[in-house]
Amino acid sequence: GLLLLGGSLATGLAQAAEPPTILLDDLLRDRTALSAALDTERRLVYVGLGYVYDRESRLLMVASYDAAGRIAGPWREFAVGPRIEGGKTHRSLNRILLDKRRHKMYLAVNGADRDTWTRTLGVWDLGPDGMPSGDVRFLALGNPHITCDDLALHPTLPRLYGVGWGGQAVYVHDLDEKGNPVGESRAASSPGHGKTQIAVHP
Repeated sequence: GLLLLGGSLATGLAQAAEPPTILLDDLLRDRTALSAALDTERRLVYVGLGYVYDRESRLLMVASYDAAGRIAGPWREFAVGPRIEGGKTHRSLNRILLDKRRHKMYLAVNGADRDTWTRTLGVWDLGPDGMPSGDVRFLALGNPHITCDDLALHPTLPRLYGVGWGGQAVYVHDLDEKGNPVGESRAASSPGHGKTQIAVHP
């Protein structure tokens, strides 16, 4: 499916057939969207913002939508990561990956404050209503360039894959039965400077 983000197309992440097209123009009048995901069972749309200078690091927006794809409720804002100190740097939410079976949300977050904040892989529990619950937990992806641009789950094994700008590898995290990363990530060599997208063939 497709989401229409202020006139540009982004790949929908829903698993159901023929998810609706959702117009986000009102949300994006003065914002930049870099990522999006759908939960078609709960009719929720998740939007990741880019180049955010907000001190509270409110990068994630979530709202419900109706059967016609119209936003049906108020947008809820969620802070992603620690406060942005000084107001002279920015962060971006590049990827939102839902794991509804294990009630998890994985986030790829980049920041211009890489000298002080190096954990760019976020893990968030999802409540029964599909909303983020508790505090987001951050881990180092493993990329020495401290970037995380895309994430993918293995279709059958408990593994999470990540890539980022500058990294010459795919970074692999093993997951426990609840979807939490365990141990350190492993780097699977993939020569070439930088990777911004990853997909796993089922």
